[in-house]
Amino acid sequence: MFLPSGRLDLTRPVVVIDDGGPGLDPLAQAAASSAYAGLPNAAVVMEPWVLGAVRSPCQSALDRYLTAVREGPVREVRARVLPVVDGCGPELAAEREFVTHGLARVRAGLRGLEVPRVVFLGTSFGAERVARAALPADRMVLVAPYVAGDSLDSDAIRRAARAVGVLGLSASDQRLIRSLSRHLPVRLPGRSVLFTATDLDAAVTAATYDPAASRRTLLNEVRALRDELTRGRRPGQLPWLTKAADYIEGRYGRESYFRGLIGYFGNYCPVQGRRPSSANGEPTSSRFLRRFHLLCDEVPGLVGKPVSRARGCLVASVHDPVASPLARVRRRFPRVVTAEVPGRGHATRTEVELGARLAFRLEAGSSLSCASQ
Repeated sequence: MFLPSGRLDLTRPVVVIDDGGPGLDPLAQAAASSAYAGLPNAAVVMEPWVLGAVRSPCQSALDRYLTAVREGPVREVRARVLPVVDGCGPELAAEREFVTHGLARVRAGLRGLEVPRVVFLGTSFGAERVARAALPADRMVLVAPYVAGDSLDSDAIRRAARAVGVLGLSASDQRLIRSLSRHLPVRLPGRSVLFTATDLDAAVTAATYDPAASRRTLLNEVRALRDELTRGRRPGQLPWLTKAADYIEGRYGRESYFRGLIGYFGNYCPVQGRRPSSANGEPTSSRFLRRFHLLCDEVPGLVGKPVSRARGCLVASVHDPVASPLARVRRRFPRVVTAEVPGRGHATRTEVELGARLAFRLEAGSSLSCASQ
């Protein structure tokens, strides 16, 4: 755990922060770190991979799997799944243990020290872990929450569909993207690997996290590349498209991938479960989400979707392309009060800062109020 204030006062309520991800280092997230700095009695939990090493055989198997996701046919992606499951056994087991029991053990430890109350602050996927830990006596704040849905495929379909609305993509915008996809893969200047159709899908996914800042650049670079390829010209540099794809895929260097992705798969796959296929044997979702999550088919799932009876606040935007539908969240957290915020994107600075303020109020002993002011 990391203590933003440097220490805990065990005579007062403690805010336990789960910044979500999965597969992200909470201290590397600038917006979250600055918001939490104002919480005087807080502890930030971290996934096991942040504090430990990912062994070389595991990282190598993961790199080969993700390279196949980007470049290979589906059969090659599937062929790379079992080497990850076998090569990353200890790492996947540690992450599974964390998503199942991590926050509950933190809570039990604090209550064993006679902390008067635990306040959970769960952002994005952190809400799934809070659901497995928070008891009725606790208080909580959920920010842009993601909790497990019916299946990986249904979630991928929902995200792909919502991306169109969140980005404001017209029918002609969608045709433009599909048109470029037919010309890929292609080699771009300054890029060590081919830019593939899967990369394009990943870049569109990346744009949904901050659509106001990304939509215009996405479409401009897609149009420029499409026009250059259809006219037989040498493509120019496309800094946003390539960086956005690499960010979502976790790629750096040539074919190296961020070690936090083992945390992503180790947390996400068990709670979301296997990926049912459509009638033709392939899932009916976007190319990137479909291929990226094939690994989950071989990661054992957890049974059940725990319901938390703790009271608290839910900070969310109805235009969030990543967070779960509010009806699904309320089924898992039936005693939350919703504070809807404007804007598009996922876990925006506005949402994170409001969540921190609400958690601060609860830590200070205020009665439960989810108003933004």
